[in-house]
Amino acid sequence: MTDSAQSGAVVFTEPQVIKAIDQLAVRLTARLAGSEPTLVCMMNGGLVLSAAIMQRLALPMRLDYIHLSRYRDGTRGGDIEWLVRPRASIKGRTVLLVDDICDEGISLAVAKDALQATGAREVVTAVLVQRRGALASVSANFAALECGPGFLVGWGMDHDGLGRNSMHIKMLESDE
Repeated sequence: MTDSAQSGAVVFTEPQVIKAIDQLAVRLTARLAGSEPTLVCMMNGGLVLSAAIMQRLALPMRLDYIHLSRYRDGTRGGDIEWLVRPRASIKGRTVLLVDDICDEGISLAVAKDALQATGAREVVTAVLVQRRGALASVSANFAALECGPGFLVGWGMDHDGLGRNSMHIKMLESDE
């Protein structure tokens, strides 16, 4: 891992993240009970949380993924680029859309709109971290954690493609 992915202060330890995900899973189980949802992972950031959520949800579900990019390994968002669009038929289904973080909500809104356009009955969004007081035009329906401004790394969030596998969440020292 490069120095940029290692430097910074720990804002959430591994036990704090795990406890928050456990609590998120309880809330999601109650909300999605009886719906047999399709969990749609937003790659790459949502992969770690999606795996953790799947292990904790005690209900039948399907799995799919989408891949869009806004950061392209940087720290500032740009235009949305679709890499993989929804593949499975979700017409009439409840979708649980999972991502790592909701900063401004742009990627989440685009993905949610695309899933609704393909016929989803409803799209429920869940993220690991919801940015507090952010420029968010959209907030997730469910968030495990909340955090103020700064660039985060760990649990699926990366800097320059690195740091996603960290079991704690750090805030980088500089926001470039």
